[in-house]
Amino acid sequence: MSKRNKKKPQIKDKPSDKKTIRVKENPESTNCETIAWHFGIIDVEHNKWGCKIIDKEVLWNKIFKKIVNLEKMNWGEIECNKKKNHLVPVRNLCNKAKKRLKEIKQDDVDDLFVIHFNGKPCLWGIRSGRVFKIIWWDPNHEVCPAIKKNT
Repeated sequence: MSKRNKKKPQIKDKPSDKKTIRVKENPESTNCETIAWHFGIIDVEHNKWGCKIIDKEVLWNKIFKKIVNLEKMNWGEIECNKKKNHLVPVRNLCNKAKKRLKEIKQDDVDDLFVIHFNGKPCLWGIRSGRVFKIIWWDPNHEVCPAIKKNT
């Protein structure tokens, strides 16, 4: 046997127990990325939340104005205001909304993301990474009615 085969690797320095791996955030997180919009699954036909019911003025002066402003923010900033923008479990939606998700074949998600406007109106969709897939415009906050405290 040669000397080379008898050699074993040796540890020169033992790693310090005080050193730790520092990660500021999950590398798979999209919270630092800006929002991107996806319009391919919009529920056009629904009689209460479909896009056909949106008044032109509301579309341009309210909805587009808001989504253009949101494009300047990253997801972390958008989610910062939990009262206005947040995930909602599908189980909390009204029965009509759950039924409609099945009809439009979007019932394979656990949560929908909601973006609130001033007052009752809100935009419902699916957050997939940095992409917000718009489903409904809910002008009267009916998809998931708020339960008032002390009632």
